[in-house]
Amino acid sequence: LKLISDKHVLIVLTRGYVGTARTCLFELGMLGFFEQVHRNVGCSYGVGTDYDDAARARTALPVGYAGFLGEEGTGNWGSKLRVVTKYREYANLASNQVVFIDDDLREVNSIRGLANTIHVQGGHGFAGGDARELLALLSMG
Repeated sequence: LKLISDKHVLIVLTRGYVGTARTCLFELGMLGFFEQVHRNVGCSYGVGTDYDDAARARTALPVGYAGFLGEEGTGNWGSKLRVVTKYREYANLASNQVVFIDDDLREVNSIRGLANTIHVQGGHGFAGGDARELLALLSMG
């Protein structure tokens, strides 16, 4: 099964936590399609609360899920704009070779000009219309 093609590199760039992102992708059978999951790790997203501490104390990590946790160095990226810029520079990509998908219009607007963009709307996540738009941008739809 191929998600897109060998000529595309897929990454996830989320303000959520790595464990959640990787676990969701794994349980959908999609984790192997993504080169990297950039995310927030530990307190890089903000200061932990008393609730976080209590939940951590009473909830054990399921067996086999330790590999979904992130490394500190890939979690403190600051802005999505910064990560997209670094990937473009590292891989020597033109703006038409990058697609940025987000549900936050401010994030989408900050990337315009550096990449093709898709603004996911409706509060229901990436859906059929978004997938068709992505496939069209990838010239595969």
